[in-house]
Amino acid sequence: DRYEINYPVYLDGQQKFAAAYDPDAGYMRYVPTTVIIDQQGLIRDTHFGVPRNAARRVDPYGVLGRQVQELLDGA
Repeated sequence: DRYEINYPVYLDGQQKFAAAYDPDAGYMRYVPTTVIIDQQGLIRDTHFGVPRNAARRVDPYGVLGRQVQELLDGA
């Protein structure tokens, strides 16, 4: 509510998601790790650490917002 996030956020404390998508690793190597998954369950992008824009500036809201909006627009 505080950040007005209107999409699901999953915290993988037991590493179940990580193991399902990357069985060789079995864990997320970086905190945070953000995985963008489309409506069909396919991974569209993975961000290790805080997402940065094209200018390499920290911009998680801009980068993730654009990616999520592109997926929603294509739905």
